[in-house]
Amino acid sequence: MLDGMDLIPLDVGSDISAFFAEFGPIIVLIIAMFVAMLYGLAYFSRFIEYQKLKEHKYLDERILSMIDKVVHWVIIFLVIMLSLLAIQFKSPAVKGALVEFFYYFPSIFVVIVILFIVFVLVRVLSRLMSSLRRQVTKGERLVEPPRFLSLTEILLKYTIYTIGIIFAVFGGLAFLPSGSIKDWVVVNIFNPLSDKWTSFAFVVLTLVIAYLLYLFVDSVLEDIKKRSKKFSPRVIDVFRSISRYLFIIITSAVVALILIGIVVTGTGLYVIAIGFVVTMTAILVVLAGPVKNILSGIVLMMSDPFDEGDRVKILDNLVCDVLEMNLTLTVVKSLKGEIISIPNGEIMSKSIVNFTRSGTYAMTVEVKVSYEVAHEKVEEILLAAAEKTSGISDKPEPQVFGKDVEGNVIIHQLLAYIRHPENMKNVKSQLVYHIQELFHEKGIKVLFPD
Repeated sequence: MLDGMDLIPLDVGSDISAFFAEFGPIIVLIIAMFVAMLYGLAYFSRFIEYQKLKEHKYLDERILSMIDKVVHWVIIFLVIMLSLLAIQFKSPAVKGALVEFFYYFPSIFVVIVILFIVFVLVRVLSRLMSSLRRQVTKGERLVEPPRFLSLTEILLKYTIYTIGIIFAVFGGLAFLPSGSIKDWVVVNIFNPLSDKWTSFAFVVLTLVIAYLLYLFVDSVLEDIKKRSKKFSPRVIDVFRSISRYLFIIITSAVVALILIGIVVTGTGLYVIAIGFVVTMTAILVVLAGPVKNILSGIVLMMSDPFDEGDRVKILDNLVCDVLEMNLTLTVVKSLKGEIISIPNGEIMSKSIVNFTRSGTYAMTVEVKVSYEVAHEKVEEILLAAAEKTSGISDKPEPQVFGKDVEGNVIIHQLLAYIRHPENMKNVKSQLVYHIQELFHEKGIKVLFPD
């Protein structure tokens, strides 16, 4: 512990003139160095600002700003060190502190320089990739660059980070003077880990492979999000979130088992692995319902039985319009205007009829007429009612069938087709009214089945 008063080896309060006589030249020198430093840094900052206005191939504004900050800190550090070097001629305490600092300075300097080089290389790499992307333009329209550009940039960036950290650690240790710190690191860290290097290498390899797989999957989903009309962007984002959490959970589990295997061996490792499997199984059992709906949602999206906006018939003859397709729920609107959220598992358990994709949709109306009325007459009236109703398609043409006999009446069935099933309710209402009006005009009593 340094004594603060030892920095000035005389009594300032009792002899101010002696203090200035001894330390005056040093103080003037320090002030001159700081003034020169301020002027130099101001000039360098103006030079950097001028460079920002120019176009550089490998340097952008962020790299230049970073260089400006680094130069500022280096110059300030040098001025402070020169000031302390001047003071140490008059202060044994400062001299001892400087000797101790320079004892470790080469190691610190190597670490800082390596990390600085890594930071600059990563920035230059990012700048280079941006330049490559700008080269794949046609006019004012940006053409999608190859996917491997993004993957290559990320792979190179983290490779540089990894190699830089390794060089910084080992370089810093190599330049440490032989003594307590260096010996302690070697004895307590590197020697015990030397027998486990394969396990740590496998951990690093697992992390790299998992990350690359995640980037690939995320890239594919992003591509689907931009190009596919089948899935909404919201659904794709849900897929991306699920894939991210799955990669995190699986990778964490694998890495944890590897690291545990370094400490625990034999039976203990098997017990931990079995416990992990049992725990995950229990979680899956508890989440069986949501998982079933998620899997059903995935199957629905892949099989594509309907799109948002389609009119469908699902569950127990529920005719509705699809509003939203989510991973666990599908939101629909019934013909009565009710908003219904249905679990995807329930939708998958029943047949699905898609009226929108069916083209023309057959609509039926049945009437009961006395057997005394000729069937040709009934057929003529029903076809006239269909022709009079707007919304009914000409092709296929409407048809009339004798469906059944009940006592003294015959059940006639009119089969008409419509192209827009979302208007089915209104079209059928008009058709029924027209049938009623035409039978009344002909004076024929008609009954509709119960």
